[in-house]
Amino acid sequence: MKLRYISMCFAALALVATSCSDEEEARYLSAGQVSTSYVTISPDGGTAKITLNANADWTMDYEVEYETDKLDPEKGKVNYIEKATQLTMKNDKVDNTWITVSPANGGAGTTEISFTAPATTNDRQSTLKIKIGDSYQTLVVSQKAAASELPLSTVADVVKNGTDGKTYRVKGSCNSIANTNYGNWYMTDDEGNSLYIYGTVDDSGANNWSSFNIEVGDIVTVEGPRTNYNGTIELVNATFIKVEKALLASKETAKTIEKAASTFTLTMTQKGETMQFSVDDNCDWLKFNPSGYSVNDKGDYVFTLEATENTTGATRKGTLYFNSTKGKSSTRLPITITQLATVSEANVTIAALRAKITSTNKKSPDAFFVELKDAMVSFVSGSNFFIEDGTAGLTLYNSELKLKAGDVITGKVWGSGYQYNGVPQATEFHYELAEVTSGATVKPTVVTLAELTADPNKYISRFVRLENATVATAIDVNYTAVTSAGSVTDGTNTVALSHQSTGTYKQKNMTKDDKGTKMYYYFQAAQGATVSFNAVPTLYKGAVQLNIYKADWLK
Repeated sequence: MKLRYISMCFAALALVATSCSDEEEARYLSAGQVSTSYVTISPDGGTAKITLNANADWTMDYEVEYETDKLDPEKGKVNYIEKATQLTMKNDKVDNTWITVSPANGGAGTTEISFTAPATTNDRQSTLKIKIGDSYQTLVVSQKAAASELPLSTVADVVKNGTDGKTYRVKGSCNSIANTNYGNWYMTDDEGNSLYIYGTVDDSGANNWSSFNIEVGDIVTVEGPRTNYNGTIELVNATFIKVEKALLASKETAKTIEKAASTFTLTMTQKGETMQFSVDDNCDWLKFNPSGYSVNDKGDYVFTLEATENTTGATRKGTLYFNSTKGKSSTRLPITITQLATVSEANVTIAALRAKITSTNKKSPDAFFVELKDAMVSFVSGSNFFIEDGTAGLTLYNSELKLKAGDVITGKVWGSGYQYNGVPQATEFHYELAEVTSGATVKPTVVTLAELTADPNKYISRFVRLENATVATAIDVNYTAVTSAGSVTDGTNTVALSHQSTGTYKQKNMTKDDKGTKMYYYFQAAQGATVSFNAVPTLYKGAVQLNIYKADWLK
């Protein structure tokens, strides 16, 4: 009893101290009091009640101002102040619409107020204020989601027995990382099953890859919906749950070697207590050197491997397996070795490489293994990478490439491609045998319509600039729509324009599930006007077309 008495006295003193030190709080208490300022509603839905003692008229249904935005056809994204009542307020930061309050206003005296909400699967919380005369009393209304966790599935469960559209929580090893912008990577299990994670997001839905700290070999748990994309089983925009760091690490998770017999090394950093290594049983062309391995001055294991000459006429692959254990933890790190079947062609221009891609069947692409010189990445748009060297340009259509504008590729590259709408593109492109330097200045090549139409193959898929072109068909593009794409002419040659979306607009009061609206730049030009702009030429139905991707290309 003594301890309880002391605690109660302490609480009373704390209340007095808070009231005296906070003038605003004192105003609240002088205007009215609530039985509790923290309201909790069951995750299954229901009603929670409080009692208000007010000395003046009160309301929770008063008007407040908040900042929101809209997409204006001529001005783009415009911020403005919106008004709403507190209980109907909903924007990117505040959502009070999930709560029903009854009554929402009243007079002086004692009132019982009910807060009602339906069941939820997500945590949610709102801070509301009761306006009592000219004073305010703050309330926090909270509803925690019921504890519900999906059962843990294996990679095999999802790949072999999963259902498209269903959400799975799956755990497996990170085998390789394809793209760190969106978090695209491959999850595997010990049986060799592979699941593609097409986008990794945090709890807010953001592609925050660096915060996940995922490396090849780590054991990762994610949760997301399953889909089958052209035969590849994927989880799309999977939510990151946790990562268990690997006991093994290697800078090379895949390695390409040339046709000739060769010896090469792989370096492993081990954090475990044991190390085992092996080669695919059916891979007799690849073996570990009899000497096994050595240890460098950093304590890393350096393995020497030998490959025989590839005389099969086709590219072949083998997998090396490295295993490390520590107590009950273990890491199995597979590394894929690709051996090419042909010898590279030296000093090949982009124009010559384009000429090698003649297939129009994406299921039967043309293979290439060539040596490029000073092939610059001039522009990147999503999965489209454009490279050029002065003789021509080539589109690399592959979201897994880790290239950026200003990178220059010199050396051996290999892959395959086919013609899409008459334009050669490489859908598989590997540059690990080449040297890539960064930081080159990218400038568009100035070209006339006469030059472009006379020799389109020289300029297609390149970054170019048109100066002082005459508008043949009016251009009417605003931030919300392309009403008329337009065309330009020099009096003899006329070329159509195409305007690419600059992104997606989502109003502040939209949820992360809302798809939003496609956005464009503002480009208005009447027939006969003179315009200058950057573009990437392509073919559309056999005719040259100028693709404009960015607003700053309209200078």
